[in-house]
Amino acid sequence: MQPGEIVVVETCAAPDAFGGQLRARGAVRWCAPAAGGGYRAGIEFLPAEPAPDAEPAEVDYYEILQVNPKASAETIHRVYRMLAQQFHPDNQETGDEKRFRQIVEAYRVLSDPEKRAAYDLQHASMLHARWRVFQSPQAALGPEGEKRKRHGVLRALYAKRQQDPHAPGVTIFELEDLLGIPRDHLEFTLWYLKERGLLIRGDNNRFQITAAGVDYAEELEERASRQPSSADGHLLPAPGRQGL
Repeated sequence: MQPGEIVVVETCAAPDAFGGQLRARGAVRWCAPAAGGGYRAGIEFLPAEPAPDAEPAEVDYYEILQVNPKASAETIHRVYRMLAQQFHPDNQETGDEKRFRQIVEAYRVLSDPEKRAAYDLQHASMLHARWRVFQSPQAALGPEGEKRKRHGVLRALYAKRQQDPHAPGVTIFELEDLLGIPRDHLEFTLWYLKERGLLIRGDNNRFQITAAGVDYAEELEERASRQPSSADGHLLPAPGRQGL
């Protein structure tokens, strides 16, 4: 067994024995040959899986594993092994137990074809809810609406660049669907961000965030986290520069 693999641990106690029969999920921490044959392994028990009718948590497993939602099973497995080794709690330099648990859980779902198919339906709805900037097209009008559109576009392009660095472009039609904003209302927004050097438009008519756009998007998120009153999605002017 490899570190990070998920196993099911089940006791041999009879159902009427004290405490009943134990069945729980666990993550393999280490595994080594045992004297006299067989293997010995260290297992860390994981939280119980939620009930089938429980409200699903809004967790982006693709984001946790840093892979594109269209990534192949081989790619997901390769990235998982790399991240599991990097964040394994036994790694004194980069170990992170919380991050490791997230990676293991993400792989548990995405490595199973049936669970991944079910999760993909939830994932699509989650992305639409996350990036949707306005509930109605009319709310996108005016200076404040324009600022929110710019922030929404940058966040969407940032996520695309991070998850799919080899194909980071997004069409205006995809932005229209993702953000819930008619493309006619996005033309001015995209022109402005392009003129500011925060995004570029490729020959294939796909928009990509630039390094300056990444820096500015991260700056906005950091300021929003420091100032709860500004965490409503509005773009705020950066110190010493003309605000978006």
